[in-house]
Amino acid sequence: MGKGIVLTKREEELMDFLWSYGQPVTSNEIRELCPAHSWRENYLQVMLRSLFDKGMLEQVGSVRYGKQYARQFRCTMSKEEYFVALAAGKDLNKRHFVRAAVAMAAGESVKERQALIEELEQMLRDFPDEAEKEEQSK
Repeated sequence: MGKGIVLTKREEELMDFLWSYGQPVTSNEIRELCPAHSWRENYLQVMLRSLFDKGMLEQVGSVRYGKQYARQFRCTMSKEEYFVALAAGKDLNKRHFVRAAVAMAAGESVKERQALIEELEQMLRDFPDEAEKEEQSK
């Protein structure tokens, strides 16, 4: 996703569902699984196309429904990655993210802060560095 891409309120609602669902899905399945949202088929197709064009979704296959096929989509990034990219589009630097994380953790108990630190350390160990990413892409 490029810098500066912002989701509309409705696109973000759809992405929230897709992020929580966590697996490839067709528009038919979205309509079945989201009865609270009465998205019309045409409107849902417009949103899916827009999210695809913005790089938020990728097509990963198709599913047959009777005599027709429906495209299956999945998210190209997590909700957290989207919000980081959104903030990065606002020219925030890494120090702003660190300060924001510290400010959020400051209100927690000592036990909760320690658990958060351990989780962050594990995430950093698990996250491939740029050199590893380049090696894997070759």
